[in-house]
Amino acid sequence: MTIAVLIAKVDRLKPNQVTEADKIAWLSDCDTYIFKSIIQTHEPEETTPETFAGYDSLTDKATTVLLAETPYDELYVYWLYMQIDMVNMELNKYNNDVTLYNSAIDKYAAFYNRTHAPIETVTYYTI
Repeated sequence: MTIAVLIAKVDRLKPNQVTEADKIAWLSDCDTYIFKSIIQTHEPEETTPETFAGYDSLTDKATTVLLAETPYDELYVYWLYMQIDMVNMELNKYNNDVTLYNSAIDKYAAFYNRTHAPIETVTYYTI
């Protein structure tokens, strides 16, 4: 899913006054977490990005594809819902969104762990 498609979907399903720049910054935070906590802990493949610099106002929203692929990309919807509800101080909605996001990110992490080899680490013990 691209940034533009996601933001249009969230704005259609949950009308809000949050700026596009804020949403892009939040998506950058989410994908930074995914890259550092999930992707970088596994052996790289041909399609794995070597680095992730995040998103900003110069990022091409129409062509930039988010890191989590379908069907796991629904996590981004919950992530933005969560952030919007936090800003609006709608704490009951925020708590529901946190639960949905955590479930979605856990499913994505489990999928990634099943389909990608972890980086081997060597542990040395001294006596």
